[in-house]
Amino acid sequence: MGIRELKQNPSAAIAIAKAGQAVTVSERGEPVALIIPIPKDPIELLIAQGKMLRGSKSFDVRTIQPIDIGAVKSELLISESRSERA
Repeated sequence: MGIRELKQNPSAAIAIAKAGQAVTVSERGEPVALIIPIPKDPIELLIAQGKMLRGSKSFDVRTIQPIDIGAVKSELLISESRSERA
């Protein structure tokens, strides 16, 4: 869908997205944007927003290593955060 068509009939693009399909928006024949349906699953939403990657390996919290961010270690920040919630 070109930008001109999107400006003239934005409801059509929204209807396509609501139906579960992505709409590629182009400018002078070049794709410039993607209108996608919002996933109901919060993880899928993060993936769609580019905030999370889908990997072939499962994520295990126990494999996270502490990092040194100067004078304070991440372990200390985490333990302080947990004690504040208690």
